[in-house]
Amino acid sequence: MADLRTLVVELGGSDVATLLNSGNVVCTLTKVQARGFAAKLEQALAAKIGVPCRVLQLSASELAAILSKNPLDAASAEPSKLLVAVLANTAAEHRAVALAQQDWAPDEVAVGPRCLYIWCKAGILESKLAVRLLKEVDATTRNWATLSKLQGMVDDAA
Repeated sequence: MADLRTLVVELGGSDVATLLNSGNVVCTLTKVQARGFAAKLEQALAAKIGVPCRVLQLSASELAAILSKNPLDAASAEPSKLLVAVLANTAAEHRAVALAQQDWAPDEVAVGPRCLYIWCKAGILESKLAVRLLKEVDATTRNWATLSKLQGMVDDAA
């Protein structure tokens, strides 16, 4: 994570912090720096480690909207079973909405701002929807507990 923080600083980020070894970064960027930052970080990571990896970028307001607009009540009971899939682009949003319209019982699914909320009743590893989503949709997933910790980091940095 130290190397990741260094790379983000080299690309112009300030107030850089990472969450454990999760690959999640919170940093401050100007509006100009924020444009295309995810693509620049993807390129820099590929050059540094020789492995391509997907980088998705959320603004503080996007993260706050995802957390505040959750229509599923499950997060308060077991936040580790509530998965949020942050969608990479419009094509991913269309595919995710199509998946969300299917019956995934016992799981619950709801569409949110640039995301899907997935309540994995038997756990994330047992969720047929979570497995399918990872195969078919350009997204990154985090559980509710992780997103809440990231929001805390954003709040602390403000």
